[in-house]
Amino acid sequence: MIKVRSKPNEITFICVLSACSHSGLIENGLLVFHNMEREYKVTIEHYGCVVDLLDRAGLLADMKRVVEEMPIGAYANVWRALLNT
Repeated sequence: MIKVRSKPNEITFICVLSACSHSGLIENGLLVFHNMEREYKVTIEHYGCVVDLLDRAGLLADMKRVVEEMPIGAYANVWRALLNT
């Protein structure tokens, strides 16, 4: 998408983050997320995907840090994902 200058939307990022989570591509997913934060609008759904990504990798401390540092409120679905580990 970058090569053809196609602008990704909110759903594109959810799909990419989810694919990274389910494929075990933790570093790639985090890199995408951090790039997103700089250039695009990040939603609670994106944070939920990152929490899921870290959960699947067993990175509980990182999950907690993400939830605590979110610039938008931690809604129930993110806390639920965090507490289900």
